[in-house]
Amino acid sequence: MASTLVGSGAASGGRYKGVAPGAELAVGKVLDNTGHGQDSWIIAGMEWAATSGAKIVSMSLGGDATGPSDILSETVDKLSESTGTLFVIAAGNSGPSEQTVGTPGIADSALTVGAVDKSDKLASFSSRGPRAGDYAVKPEITAPGVAITAARAAGTSMPGGTPVDDYYTTASGTSMATPHVAGAAALVAQAHPDWTGQQIKQALATTAKTMPDADVFEQGDGRVDAVRAVNQGVFATPTLSFGKYEETGTEAADKDITYTNTTDKAVELKVSSSLHDATLNADTVTVPAKGTATVAVTVDPAKEATGRYTGHITASADGVLVTTAIGFEKLPKTYDLKVSLLGRDGKPTTSSSIFMLQELNGAFPDTYGYIGKSYTFKVPAGTYSTASWISRRDAAGLEVNTSVVGDPEIKVDRDTEVVLDARKAVEIKPKTKEDSEFQGFSTNWHREGPGTDFGVTYSQGWWTDHVYVAPTEKVTQGMFEFSSKFRLYAKELTASVTGPEKYALPLDYAQTDSGLPVKVSGDHTVRAVDAGAGTAADFAGLDVKGKVAVVRVVAGGTPDEALANATAAGAGYVLAYRETPGYWIAWAKSTTVPLMIATGEDGAKLGALLKSGKKVKLKLAGTPVSPYVYNVMFPQVGAVSANQTYNLNSSNTVKQTVRYHGAGAGDVGKDAVYRYRPWQSADIATTTNVRLGTERTEYYNVSDNRIWHAVYPNWKANQPQWGPVRTFDKAGKQPTEDWLGQVVRPATAQQAGLSQRTGDKLTVRVPELSDATPGHYGYVDNVQDTAKGKLYADGQLVGDTALGGYGTFTAPAAKSSYRLVVDTQRTADWAAYSTATHTEWSFASAHTDQQTALGLLSVDYDVAGIDLLNSAEAGHTSKLGLSVRNQSGGVTASSLKAWVSYDDGTSWQEVKVKHGKAELKHPKKGARFVSLRVRAGDRDGNIVDQTVVRAFGLK
Repeated sequence: MASTLVGSGAASGGRYKGVAPGAELAVGKVLDNTGHGQDSWIIAGMEWAATSGAKIVSMSLGGDATGPSDILSETVDKLSESTGTLFVIAAGNSGPSEQTVGTPGIADSALTVGAVDKSDKLASFSSRGPRAGDYAVKPEITAPGVAITAARAAGTSMPGGTPVDDYYTTASGTSMATPHVAGAAALVAQAHPDWTGQQIKQALATTAKTMPDADVFEQGDGRVDAVRAVNQGVFATPTLSFGKYEETGTEAADKDITYTNTTDKAVELKVSSSLHDATLNADTVTVPAKGTATVAVTVDPAKEATGRYTGHITASADGVLVTTAIGFEKLPKTYDLKVSLLGRDGKPTTSSSIFMLQELNGAFPDTYGYIGKSYTFKVPAGTYSTASWISRRDAAGLEVNTSVVGDPEIKVDRDTEVVLDARKAVEIKPKTKEDSEFQGFSTNWHREGPGTDFGVTYSQGWWTDHVYVAPTEKVTQGMFEFSSKFRLYAKELTASVTGPEKYALPLDYAQTDSGLPVKVSGDHTVRAVDAGAGTAADFAGLDVKGKVAVVRVVAGGTPDEALANATAAGAGYVLAYRETPGYWIAWAKSTTVPLMIATGEDGAKLGALLKSGKKVKLKLAGTPVSPYVYNVMFPQVGAVSANQTYNLNSSNTVKQTVRYHGAGAGDVGKDAVYRYRPWQSADIATTTNVRLGTERTEYYNVSDNRIWHAVYPNWKANQPQWGPVRTFDKAGKQPTEDWLGQVVRPATAQQAGLSQRTGDKLTVRVPELSDATPGHYGYVDNVQDTAKGKLYADGQLVGDTALGGYGTFTAPAAKSSYRLVVDTQRTADWAAYSTATHTEWSFASAHTDQQTALGLLSVDYDVAGIDLLNSAEAGHTSKLGLSVRNQSGGVTASSLKAWVSYDDGTSWQEVKVKHGKAELKHPKKGARFVSLRVRAGDRDGNIVDQTVVRAFGLK
């Protein structure tokens, strides 16, 4: 916990000076280095600060508040009362949603701070009131919190911050606004050392500058005015929170504003209200010198229509202006809406994965969470949509099947009960010509009305065997859509016991820390052997060579020891199960033989059979690398159909051959396919491993879905290659697509954004690591791949960026010759190619009032004969195709030269380029990699000069 950030700004020569540069600081750390911590840590810090004599405690931290008070806010109130300390606390950054002020900022005694920009406009991120639960006015004050420069410890960074230099960083948030108010509080405390913390709060809040375009629940009394807070000497109760009232049985309520005059002269204040629904018992009040006076404020919600009522009570005299924020809400009549859940066995169930409720006109907040067997909501009249994902869980708590059950249109004008019955749900069955399986899926329930646009997407793992959905009636208003999304593969592993009993044995592979595990390939019938707990003693004298070693792992244990012992004993396969019932998601460090996992129940059954002394055989069949994948999404608009069987064939699918390049045999990447409905702007997609150096057939169902494919160059990589967003609305065959093919290099991509100039701002958007397929683009992750960029104008450095091909620069207005330089480095152990690139773009630019594309050229490379491991034959000739384009598309190059190096750029040989074609004659021996340099220009004088070290390999 840091108290006021009020530094002298010495490191900046006084440029970055805090609000109260002479204040003394006592700094306590209550969160870890990631910004997280426990309530007890924060409480201990607050107690330490308040009892150590701190007059002001600044807290730029907080968490979600679920009601009007909690242990953190109650601690603030107790310490404020017992010590007289003022706690200045950030409201939070969860705006623009209402009721998002965080804890401990919800405390009554806290001076809670929202954020505004330099124009005093409320920041979109600033958390809003009213306070959750009782609708009290929060925050009380705002302060500058957008693009604020603050102190930074050298070598550190903060999420969302942009380092200015070694000592300062720029960031936005209510955490940046809070120190402004804390510093102002320090100034008030210095000028009035006898004032209590609550008097300082009142002075700051009620002298703030009220902004006419912001609501009371957004700004409280307004933006802090330190000068008036210090000098005025007259202040008042900062807020009157009348809370919330039901439609019926509401009586008038009275609250007093207490005016405090700390000056030596009495002051007569004229009092008025901007809220006509508030009645004052006096329009003037005289506050004696060194004294107080009160004005009673009455609201009568019974006379008002339902809605929110806010405003300010203003008291003024010559040189004095005091403002009190006032607010209340008249709620409509509510009804009981009871929602109950039944499982597929017809019994009440608490096994709901997630639940959602929304009202189409926005009369009730969109809600999701968990409700147990049933829950009764207090809701106003309206039209509601609800859905729940009701699961059957095994003994380990994992969902083995899920039923999506909902009602998209519930008319509520009286007490209503809805029963969501999983027995009504029918199985969703995508069917292919192959015997396919899904390894995880997601479902989405989406509803729109005049006051809501809300939905839930729920993704599930490979351990869920079946998914069901209950049919619904067609909606009569608004939009409703349910969709299910699958990726279907060849069956990875099937197993059965063939003797002395015969039955199917469900198995999965253990997960490994080294990518894809070793898997069963083809059909095999092998003997199973009981290897006990898998210890060395269990394997002593046991013949498991080429057989399946069946091991029992204690609860909480890992299969690593048993796997190592089984491998040393020559086992061909290992089947592990845990002593406890249920599914087991097991992990192993690495495998050299297939490590298969059974549930506790199936393992115990097999173990008992083995102990009978009879010879037990298992039939195993596996496809380690699926030759195909179906990427399908089935939307249903208006209603959920009773028919959930989807037959996929050539009439309703798009077929494409996709090749995944790599660097070495057995390399493992991963991919994700994002599928968007027309109304969606984001999607959830899980990544799945892909064997690189292979190709497969991929299918998409014909629909208006938008498809966005991402492919990672390694299963440990942080950044993927992105493809263009596509829609397949017609069945047929697509051209073959290559992923991760060399030459990977910086190149512009339309979907990645336009590099352009507006006025004197140059915005550069160049993905640094884009593969050879047009339309693909990729970025450095600044961990395993790094990049640096510099921009020069007429030879003078304009600016640099650690983001490589991304940055915004302020440039001279006059026409200048520019040079953009981007260097990339790849250090990951799996990054064999494009280990370093150097690209320089030369172009001219001048001030422009309209957005104007920069003259950046990109080179596209086409290496004929390169294989799926990105290598060409040593001693042979590779044909190299070179094409040049600007940001709009292809251009005719006025000049095009190329060079090749076989020693990582130590020496270069120029190669002849004719009509964009060149031949590379590779040496037979002594070279493992081919490096390339290309220089191209167009008729407008734009030039690109690009060097790629280890552009591809030789074999």
